[in-house]
Amino acid sequence: MRWVAEYRRFAEESRRLAATLTKPTDKRALELMAIGWDKSADEREAKLRGSSDLTEATLEPQQPAPVKRGRYCICG
Repeated sequence: MRWVAEYRRFAEESRRLAATLTKPTDKRALELMAIGWDKSADEREAKLRGSSDLTEATLEPQQPAPVKRGRYCICG
């Protein structure tokens, strides 16, 4: 549940920062980030509830694999 709490903290921090902004597009971007963090927390929490392995609660979320630039990569 450690990561669920972290995600909730990130969401709250995003909302706190959004409240300090005056530019609507910046405010909306942070509000959307908060929604994303809450969704991640909800998904992780649901996964942990369905898991019988308690070690799952202490594992870090998997990071996406690094993008490899190859010979045929269309890079900007």
